Amino acid sequence: MKITHSFRERAARFKMQTSVRYRVVGDKAWRKGQTENISRSGVLFRVERASEPSAPIETRLVLPVTLAGEAAASIVCLGRIVRRGKGFTLAAKILEYRFERG
Repeated sequence: MKITHSFRERAARFKMQTSVRYRVVGDKAWRKGQTENISRSGVLFRVERASEPSAPIETRLVLPVTLAGEAAASIVCLGRIVRRGKGFTLAAKILEYRFERG
């Protein structure tokens, strides 16, 4: 009998607390939140009002100025909510992202 184990290695998470703006795709209004942690595949953030799991969302967060003196950059992400946590936290899977400078 052959036993096969299947698992995905979890992406390293980095504690990063910064403001984030988010909205469900199609909404005009942006809402405010605060990141708790981020990885290459997702972001966990506190929100004012929770959205439903599986909802497609757009997030925008600003990275701090780098030590090399480059301008701060924004990361614009498209993804989907994968779960709601305790209180008002959302976990979102990042499907696409792009950097914007200035």
